[in-house]
Amino acid sequence: EGGRLNLQGKIGVADYLIKGELDTGVKPATFALDLDLKGLTTAQLKEIQDLKTQPVQGLSPVNARLHLQGTGLPWAPESLNTRLDLAPFRYRDLKVDKVHLDLSGNGGNQKLQVSVAGNFGSLDLGASGHLLPVGKNGQGLSGNLTLQTKELQPARLGVAQLLGSSLTTSFTGKFRLPPNFSLAQLALAGDLKANGRLNQTALKGLNASFALEGKKLAISQADLQLAGLTAAGRGTLTETGVDVTLKAEVSGSGILPLPPGAAFGSLTAEGAVRGPWKSPQVSLAAQARKFSFQ
Repeated sequence: EGGRLNLQGKIGVADYLIKGELDTGVKPATFALDLDLKGLTTAQLKEIQDLKTQPVQGLSPVNARLHLQGTGLPWAPESLNTRLDLAPFRYRDLKVDKVHLDLSGNGGNQKLQVSVAGNFGSLDLGASGHLLPVGKNGQGLSGNLTLQTKELQPARLGVAQLLGSSLTTSFTGKFRLPPNFSLAQLALAGDLKANGRLNQTALKGLNASFALEGKKLAISQADLQLAGLTAAGRGTLTETGVDVTLKAEVSGSGILPLPPGAAFGSLTAEGAVRGPWKSPQVSLAAQARKFSFQ
């Protein structure tokens, strides 16, 4: 019992080949699907009815291969193994050398690995837990999450404000999404580390521990070290207000905007920002050493 699927054709000028099999004669049932897609562009996406896409200029043809197999029924799997690979492609000045995805698990727990690399750096994401909307109703999604980047250049990904930046980062933590998958109710907690270059400034180190619950961000500790600047802070930010304490030390006057002829050897400052966003209360105390004015 079950059936086989074998389709071959075109979406515009793009070629696709689909092979699938469902065997319900064994317990549990088994299924498999292979999809090969060659030469897909946004022009071909317009050939798919009811799929609304914005025209993208400068995208080279995309070749993709998907392999999926498991036990149970495809819409309610007992176990699942999925692999997706994209061949190298370009989007304007962005060159993507590698896109790889692995997803495996059962109806209760899954494991995800995603790797992306190109002339913008590399990104690796890992997650484990309840990652798919299968199993018990009303459970939502939750699990462990890791994210690592190496020499990531945000400006190449469209973040023009970070032109000249190159960041190597790591995040380890946990996440939770409610059954309605609302990002406004996302819970995310963990530890973030980063170094590299922020714009044209050397980022010697960033270490932060935080917990995001919907629209409330609690930072238990954040330490930042740039060239000539060391800062630390902690506190809470919500939709309505802020409660943050800060400490900073500046070595040398070269990184601060000062009047002509003004200079100092070092500057230490402590402060706090508390209250509603519309009218926060700011307190600040600072001490400069070896201050001079010529």
